[in-house]
Amino acid sequence: MSGCLCFTDKNYMAHDILLFILGLALVIVGGNYVTTGASAIARHFRLTPMLIGVTVVAFGSSVPDLVVCMSSTIKGHSELALGDVVGSNIIDILLAIGIVCIVRPVSVDYTSRYFDFPMLALSCLAIFFCGDDILIDHAESNTVSRSDGLMLLSLFTIYMALNVYLNRTSIKSAPGCAISSASPSLAASSSGSPSATSDNIWIASLQVAGSLAMLIVAGNWLVDGASGIAARAGLSEGLIGLTIVSLGSAAPDVATSVIAALRKETGIAIGNLLGACIFNVFFIMGACSLVAPLNVSTITSIDFTVLVAGGIAVWLISAIRGKIGRIAGVFLVALYIAYLIKLILDFTH
Repeated sequence: MSGCLCFTDKNYMAHDILLFILGLALVIVGGNYVTTGASAIARHFRLTPMLIGVTVVAFGSSVPDLVVCMSSTIKGHSELALGDVVGSNIIDILLAIGIVCIVRPVSVDYTSRYFDFPMLALSCLAIFFCGDDILIDHAESNTVSRSDGLMLLSLFTIYMALNVYLNRTSIKSAPGCAISSASPSLAASSSGSPSATSDNIWIASLQVAGSLAMLIVAGNWLVDGASGIAARAGLSEGLIGLTIVSLGSAAPDVATSVIAALRKETGIAIGNLLGACIFNVFFIMGACSLVAPLNVSTITSIDFTVLVAGGIAVWLISAIRGKIGRIAGVFLVALYIAYLIKLILDFTH
């Protein structure tokens, strides 16, 4: 009817896109402030740099994924949740590590070679065995069950316990053990300059609380926007999670690691990525599947295979050569580009 003000599909699509962009921006900002505030609290209690890295930096860099996945699971969009975890880890392993190694070849120390990278490969295999039921068990659908979640959280507990043990015995090992540039406050403290929150535990606590509240709101916006875009554009939630959502939530990790590599801090760059990937699988996926079993119907064997291949490839390269050079970096980036093209071609056909 002429003269009638009504919402069209275009209006709703624009609303979903705006909601998604706002949610994504607030998730990134909130994740950064959670990390800086939590690291100030950790320093107040005189935790060692390694333990701060393992608990705070790894958690802080994975907060966007945690918020998106938990919000998705609670809202019944579990495909979006798992797509975010799988997609973020593929980006971190192939694209981010590849770019870091192209910028500056990475030397891998003994402990990283035989602890960090094997744990990364184990996390990739764990998500494959838990998620690809159709291939492994010949089931009718792929589901990450609550028992799978308990196993993943058990692996996370073992992983953290090993890191604490290595910390106590003064062995450099844990991903993110060095002070990461992902956290400005950590970087400031390591250089001798006080951070904005390090001298006031109450301000740091309020910063963490406020940031977590922001993340809850932002996560809901991002999930609502992403699921709306998927529905109106005829895309699966799994595809949205593997591409748009995972690219957004992994952006801080990629940027942080590339900047660290440019500053010749390749250990920080790789450690941040390893810690984030392991945390994503063992803790985030484990916790979300306890809330509700995750439906993985649109995450295919190709997606799981690419993730496992990437994790095992970087482990073997680091174990055999003791470093990851530029040629290996180019290979990893090329593998990610090929995977992305495959996703686009599958959608267009």
